[in-house]
Amino acid sequence: MSIILRQKDQGTGKIYIHLEFNLPGEKRRRKSTGLYLFSKPKNPTERKHNREIKELAEAIKSQYLIKVKNKEFGFNDDTHQKLDFYKYLDLLLRKKSDSLGNLGNWKSMKKHLQNFHNGELLFRDVNQTFVLNFKEYLDKELVTKNKQRLSQNSKQSYFAKFKAALKEAVRQGILTKDPSLNIQGFKDGDSQREF
Repeated sequence: MSIILRQKDQGTGKIYIHLEFNLPGEKRRRKSTGLYLFSKPKNPTERKHNREIKELAEAIKSQYLIKVKNKEFGFNDDTHQKLDFYKYLDLLLRKKSDSLGNLGNWKSMKKHLQNFHNGELLFRDVNQTFVLNFKEYLDKELVTKNKQRLSQNSKQSYFAKFKAALKEAVRQGILTKDPSLNIQGFKDGDSQREF
Protein backbone atom coordinates (compact mmCIF):
# COMPACT_ATOMS: atom_id res chain seq x y z
CA MET A 1 0.00 0.00 0.00
CA SER A 2 1.34 3.44 -0.90
CA ILE A 3 0.23 6.98 -1.55
CA ILE A 4 2.68 9.02 -3.61
CA LEU A 5 2.80 12.71 -4.46
CA ARG A 6 3.23 13.21 -8.20
CA GLN A 7 3.97 16.41 -10.09
CA LYS A 8 2.86 17.25 -13.60
CA ASP A 9 4.32 20.16 -15.55
CA GLN A 10 1.63 21.56 -17.84
CA GLY A 11 4.09 23.83 -19.64
CA THR A 12 2.33 26.92 -18.24
CA GLY A 13 4.97 27.79 -15.67
CA LYS A 14 3.04 25.84 -13.03
CA ILE A 15 3.56 22.27 -11.83
CA TYR A 16 0.37 20.67 -10.55
CA ILE A 17 0.46 18.21 -7.67
CA HIS A 18 -1.72 15.13 -7.41
CA LEU A 19 -1.85 12.02 -5.28
CA GLU A 20 -1.37 8.54 -6.67
CA PHE A 21 -3.02 5.73 -4.69
CA ASN A 22 -1.68 2.19 -4.89
CA LEU A 23 -3.96 0.29 -2.54
CA PRO A 24 -4.28 -3.47 -2.20
CA GLY A 25 -7.07 -4.94 -4.30
CA GLU A 26 -7.70 -1.65 -6.15
CA LYS A 27 -6.57 -0.17 -9.44
CA ARG A 28 -4.04 2.63 -9.24
CA ARG A 29 -5.93 5.93 -8.85
CA ARG A 30 -5.01 9.60 -9.02
CA LYS A 31 -6.57 12.54 -7.22
CA SER A 32 -5.83 16.22 -7.74
CA THR A 33 -4.82 18.22 -4.67
CA GLY A 34 -5.72 21.51 -6.34
CA LEU A 35 -2.20 22.73 -5.50
CA TYR A 36 0.54 23.95 -7.80
CA LEU A 37 4.21 24.97 -7.69
CA PHE A 38 5.95 27.57 -9.79
CA SER A 39 8.22 25.59 -12.15
CA LYS A 40 10.84 28.36 -12.15
CA PRO A 41 10.28 30.60 -9.11
CA LYS A 42 11.40 34.14 -9.97
CA ASN A 43 11.36 35.85 -6.59
CA PRO A 44 11.30 35.16 -2.82
CA THR A 45 7.47 35.17 -2.76
CA GLU A 46 7.26 32.37 -5.35
CA ARG A 47 10.02 30.39 -3.58
CA LYS A 48 8.14 30.75 -0.28
CA HIS A 49 4.92 29.69 -2.04
CA ASN A 50 6.68 26.52 -3.31
CA ARG A 51 8.01 25.65 0.17
CA GLU A 52 4.61 26.09 1.81
CA ILE A 53 2.76 24.20 -0.93
CA LYS A 54 5.18 21.28 -0.58
CA GLU A 55 4.49 21.23 3.18
CA LEU A 56 0.74 21.34 2.59
CA ALA A 57 0.95 18.59 -0.05
CA GLU A 58 2.86 16.39 2.42
CA ALA A 59 0.21 17.10 5.08
CA ILE A 60 -2.56 16.12 2.64
CA LYS A 61 -0.70 12.93 1.72
CA SER A 62 -0.26 12.09 5.42
CA GLN A 63 -3.95 12.75 5.96
CA TYR A 64 -4.91 10.24 3.29
CA LEU A 65 -2.42 7.66 4.63
CA ILE A 66 -3.95 8.01 8.09
CA LYS A 67 -7.46 7.67 6.66
CA VAL A 68 -6.49 4.47 4.86
CA LYS A 69 -4.76 3.04 7.95
CA ASN A 70 -7.61 4.08 10.24
CA LYS A 71 -10.10 2.31 8.03
CA GLU A 72 -7.83 -0.71 8.04
CA PHE A 73 -7.37 -0.76 11.82
CA GLY A 74 -10.61 0.93 12.97
CA PHE A 75 -9.03 4.01 14.60
CA ASN A 76 -10.46 7.53 14.68
CA ASP A 77 -8.80 10.11 12.43
CA ASP A 78 -7.94 13.41 14.15
CA THR A 79 -4.64 14.65 12.66
CA HIS A 80 -6.28 17.36 10.57
CA GLN A 81 -7.41 19.03 13.78
CA LYS A 82 -3.85 20.18 14.51
CA LEU A 83 -3.37 22.07 11.23
CA ASP A 84 -3.30 25.89 11.30
CA PHE A 85 -6.45 27.30 9.67
CA TYR A 86 -4.93 30.77 9.07
CA LYS A 87 -1.92 29.26 7.30
CA TYR A 88 -4.33 27.25 5.16
CA LEU A 89 -6.22 30.47 4.29
CA ASP A 90 -2.93 32.10 3.24
CA LEU A 91 -2.36 29.26 0.77
CA LEU A 92 -5.88 29.68 -0.60
CA LEU A 93 -5.28 33.44 -0.97
CA ARG A 94 -2.28 32.75 -3.19
CA LYS A 95 -4.51 30.69 -5.47
CA LYS A 96 -6.97 33.60 -5.70
CA SER A 97 -4.33 36.16 -6.80
CA ASP A 98 -5.54 36.03 -10.45
CA SER A 99 -8.57 38.19 -9.62
CA LEU A 100 -7.74 41.30 -7.57
CA GLY A 101 -11.38 42.03 -6.62
CA ASN A 102 -11.91 38.48 -5.46
CA LEU A 103 -8.55 38.49 -3.64
CA GLY A 104 -9.56 41.67 -1.79
CA ASN A 105 -12.72 39.98 -0.49
CA TRP A 106 -10.72 36.94 0.66
CA LYS A 107 -8.21 39.16 2.47
CA SER A 108 -11.01 41.14 4.14
CA MET A 109 -12.70 37.91 5.25
CA LYS A 110 -9.42 36.68 6.79
CA LYS A 111 -8.84 40.03 8.54
CA HIS A 112 -12.36 39.97 10.06
CA LEU A 113 -11.92 36.32 11.06
CA GLN A 114 -8.67 37.22 12.86
CA ASN A 115 -10.41 40.11 14.62
CA PHE A 116 -13.15 37.69 15.68
CA HIS A 117 -10.70 34.99 16.82
CA ASN A 118 -7.38 36.55 17.76
CA GLY A 119 -4.43 34.16 18.12
CA GLU A 120 -3.92 30.62 16.87
CA LEU A 121 -6.82 28.99 15.03
CA LEU A 122 -6.58 25.26 14.43
CA PHE A 123 -8.99 23.21 12.34
CA ARG A 124 -10.23 21.54 15.56
CA ASP A 125 -11.51 24.96 16.70
CA VAL A 126 -13.62 25.42 13.57
CA ASN A 127 -16.80 23.53 14.46
CA GLN A 128 -20.45 24.33 13.83
CA THR A 129 -20.65 26.59 16.90
CA PHE A 130 -17.59 28.54 15.73
CA VAL A 131 -19.15 28.99 12.27
CA LEU A 132 -22.44 30.23 13.78
CA ASN A 133 -20.59 32.62 16.11
CA PHE A 134 -18.53 34.04 13.23
CA LYS A 135 -21.72 34.57 11.23
CA GLU A 136 -23.29 36.34 14.22
CA TYR A 137 -20.15 38.50 14.57
CA LEU A 138 -20.38 39.58 10.91
CA ASP A 139 -24.08 40.28 11.27
CA LYS A 140 -24.36 42.04 14.63
CA GLU A 141 -20.97 42.97 16.13
CA LEU A 142 -18.52 43.96 13.41
CA VAL A 143 -18.09 47.70 12.98
CA THR A 144 -16.02 49.24 10.16
CA LYS A 145 -13.47 52.07 10.49
CA ASN A 146 -16.32 54.49 9.72
CA LYS A 147 -18.27 53.14 12.74
CA GLN A 148 -20.79 51.50 10.39
CA ARG A 149 -22.17 47.98 10.33
CA LEU A 150 -21.21 45.82 7.36
CA SER A 151 -23.43 46.10 4.31
CA GLN A 152 -25.58 43.08 3.48
CA ASN A 153 -23.45 42.36 0.39
CA SER A 154 -20.21 42.48 2.42
CA LYS A 155 -21.63 40.08 5.02
CA GLN A 156 -22.79 37.77 2.25
CA SER A 157 -19.42 37.90 0.47
CA TYR A 158 -17.20 37.34 3.53
CA PHE A 159 -19.29 34.51 4.92
CA ALA A 160 -19.47 32.84 1.49
CA LYS A 161 -15.63 32.99 1.25
CA PHE A 162 -15.34 31.45 4.72
CA LYS A 163 -17.71 28.63 3.75
CA ALA A 164 -15.81 28.13 0.46
CA ALA A 165 -12.54 27.69 2.40
CA LEU A 166 -14.14 24.97 4.55
CA LYS A 167 -15.60 23.25 1.49
CA GLU A 168 -12.16 23.29 -0.18
CA ALA A 169 -10.59 21.78 2.97
CA VAL A 170 -13.08 18.91 2.69
CA ARG A 171 -12.30 18.51 -1.02
CA GLN A 172 -8.58 18.32 -0.23
CA GLY A 173 -9.12 15.72 2.49
CA ILE A 174 -8.05 17.99 5.36
CA LEU A 175 -11.54 17.96 6.88
CA THR A 176 -13.80 14.93 6.77
CA LYS A 177 -16.97 17.01 7.21
CA ASP A 178 -17.83 20.64 6.48
CA PRO A 179 -18.95 22.30 9.76
CA SER A 180 -20.78 25.02 7.78
CA LEU A 181 -22.75 22.58 5.64
CA ASN A 182 -26.15 23.13 7.28
CA ILE A 183 -25.64 26.82 8.03
CA GLN A 184 -27.25 29.20 5.56
CA GLY A 185 -25.30 32.15 4.25
CA PHE A 186 -26.54 35.72 4.14
CA LYS A 187 -28.93 36.78 1.41
CA ASP A 188 -27.68 39.21 -1.23
CA GLY A 189 -28.46 42.84 -0.50
CA ASP A 190 -30.41 44.88 -3.02
CA SER A 191 -28.06 46.81 -5.28
CA GLN A 192 -29.45 50.22 -6.08
CA ARG A 193 -28.18 51.95 -9.17
CA GLU A 194 -28.81 55.50 -10.24
CA PHE A 195 -29.19 56.27 -13.92
